[in-house]
Amino acid sequence: MKYKYGRILAVSVVLILLMATVAGGAKAVIRQVKVAYRGITIYVNGQPVDSPVEPFILVDEKRTMVPIRFVSEALGKQVVWDSQASAIYIGEPPAGTTVEKLPSDSFRFIDDMKVIRNVGPFYQQKTKPFAIAGRLFSHGVAVEIDEKERNKAEVVLDLNGQYSYMAGYIGVEDETRNSSGSFILSVYGNDVELYRSHQIKPSDYPFPVSLGNLENIKRLTIRVEWQPGGIGDYSRVIAALANVKFYRK
Repeated sequence: MKYKYGRILAVSVVLILLMATVAGGAKAVIRQVKVAYRGITIYVNGQPVDSPVEPFILVDEKRTMVPIRFVSEALGKQVVWDSQASAIYIGEPPAGTTVEKLPSDSFRFIDDMKVIRNVGPFYQQKTKPFAIAGRLFSHGVAVEIDEKERNKAEVVLDLNGQYSYMAGYIGVEDETRNSSGSFILSVYGNDVELYRSHQIKPSDYPFPVSLGNLENIKRLTIRVEWQPGGIGDYSRVIAALANVKFYRK
């Protein structure tokens, strides 16, 4: 049986931790697998929903993998990870189990974060969702940059050490899908570079970005830099940070 890929974003080798229960506790077993990203969209009750982690396909096993917490909570079921027992509880845990539940406000979208400085400026989409390669996102911020006037833009967020990690997507908004430009996104925590993307071009699938170890970060700077992208009708590009969430400690 062959996969009928419309367009594969990337096929890469990743490390998946498989938790195997053994005497004396849980042991992590590392296995290398091939995965394919196809810009998969999840629908719940007929409505598209934005996942903080992009679904992917296990190529050899022909299985589609989706984030269990995201799907379960979209269906109204809370998910709790019990690190001591290496167990995942969907809904209520077994009787007699004591685990710490996540608060209902365990994350904030980037468009709800406190902003210290905004050069660009970055803006929220008020009238319609952001679109990246045809995929719609109801939350996020974006900034328009061009080759001549605004070749760099940045926003500084006040984390105040209250968040543990961020996750979301970046891409060129479809309004500028015919641009000759592209961009690179970099993230700085307390003025130290924590992340730098590859070149993000028009019509690329939404690229998943995640960043952990933010517990001691007070100021997070997100910077977008103009890059020449190739042949296009104009030299401006809208860089979108879509469905970016900051998870509390």
